[in-house]
Order: sequence, then C-alpha cells, then structure tokens
Amino acid sequence: MKLKLIIPSIFILLIIFSISVFASDVGVVNTDVLNFRSGPGTGYGIIGQLYKGQIVRIIEYCDSEWSKVTYNSKDGFVATRYLTIRSEELTSRSLTAQGVSIDREGYVTANLNFRTSPSFEQNVISVIPMNSQITILEDCGGGWGKIQWGEQAGYASLEYIALGQAPEPVYQNKADEIIEYAKKFLGKPYAYGGNGPNSFDCSGFTKYIFSNYGIALPRVASSQATTGYYVSKGELARGDIVCFKQSRSRAVDHVGIYIGDGQFIHSSSPGDVVKIDSINSGYYNNYYYTARRVL
Repeated sequence: MKLKLIIPSIFILLIIFSISVFASDVGVVNTDVLNFRSGPGTGYGIIGQLYKGQIVRIIEYCDSEWSKVTYNSKDGFVATRYLTIRSEELTSRSLTAQGVSIDREGYVTANLNFRTSPSFEQNVISVIPMNSQITILEDCGGGWGKIQWGEQAGYASLEYIALGQAPEPVYQNKADEIIEYAKKFLGKPYAYGGNGPNSFDCSGFTKYIFSNYGIALPRVASSQATTGYYVSKGELARGDIVCFKQSRSRAVDHVGIYIGDGQFIHSSSPGDVVKIDSINSGYYNNYYYTARRVL
C-alpha cells in the first residue's frame, strides 16, 4: 500500500522538477556586457558577449544562478541575475518583431552588410567597412539590430557589432607606408595616360602607388570609384581613394589618395604636377563625389 503511494508521489515530483528546470521564457540583458559561456559557471570559456537590451530565449534554468540560453542560433550559458525575465510565450516571429531600445555607441567587427530591413532576404544598402563607428538604436530580436551609420539608419546583424570605440584600424600602418611612398613623387609632371614613375595621370598615379603594395586597382578613374568599399566623407581614413566628378551626368573623372586632415595627394591636371590639395575648399570641395577603401 505504501509503495503505491510512493510511486505517484515521485512521478509528481519529477513533473514539478521538469517544469522548474526547462523554460520557454525570454530574457533581456540588463547589464552593459554579459559573458556568454560554454557552461554554467565562470570556469567555463567565453564563447561570445551579449550587450544591454539584447534579447535571448531561455532554454533551461540550470540552478539558482545560471541559465542556458539561445541567441542568434547559438546556445550558451549566462548568469541569470543579468537578465530581466519575460514570462510570456513569444514565437520566433514575434520575438524578431519586438524591438528593445539601446541607443549605444558601437563599431562593426567585420565588413558588414547594411540592409533595408532586419533580414538576410532584404536589399543591401551598402557595406560598412570593418571598425567603422556606428550607433546601435535598437535590438530587433533574432540577432538583428537597427543602427545608424553616418546620416542613414538601417539594419545589420548584431553578431558583428561590439559596444564602445573602434580600435585603431590595422590597415592604418599600411596606409602610412603608402602615403609616405606617394609623397616621394611630389612634383612629377601630369601626363595623360601616364603610368609612372616619371609622369602620371590621376588614375595612373593611384594605380602605380597601390600596386607597389600588392593592391591591384583598375586603370581608369571611373572603375577605381567602384572598387573596394564605400566610405562616407565623415568616415574618411588615411589611404582611402577620394573621387571627384563635375556633374551627375558624367562618370568619375578624377581620383587621389586621402592623407588625413582634409588633404589628398594626386596627379592634378594637364600642365600641373603630383601635389597635395584640400578636399574641403574650391574645386575639389565642389566636385567631391565619393570615397573607396581598398586596404
């Protein structure tokens, strides 16, 4: 008789335990940076980091301190106290549609597609170069964020975004070398079709300089204006190619190499020489068109 009472009791306890351990809740990260670990404890390795406002689905409450969660199709473990728990059931679709305001400064950790909507199916507006500074406006759920880059707002995968200030770009060391090399040709005459090293036209100069560092550029200015990655004027870095054209109906007709502080080095025009000018005054300010990063 006692055995019959014990067996149902054990069964009920197992059901209660299962309900308490396994979850379908979601959590919102409530601390600036939350380590995402391979196991439930600080002794386990860090496999990633989550940021304030990001949403995770809680798979399992491991104990009073740790939870197993999934974020952006990856499973890991976080300290539960750094999550604000939402008990309501959310489907994947409603989770993706639910935005959480962040409004934090960050930077991209890879060349990142900037899209019109939070989906890989949507159109790419442009490619944000690695280490570009952005503002994270909102966590849209499902690993997507609404971000602002320059004057434009769009969407990108949060997997490739980190909070804080971007580190000094690695390519700047090479950019410094390229600029110093380019300055060795100051005063060399402009010649239409000139490929160097004794005379250059504008695109012949950029092509010649970069080719000495293993970077192959197209020969003409209009083609150089579509190589590499787009860079806004406000994000210019040393070594970027700056491009100019005189009207909307014409192709890019002049290029040079940005050297910082609003200046660029270029093979100027017929009758002139390789020289340094400002992109922010006169002719070059009026006809500035775009910039490309090839490093």
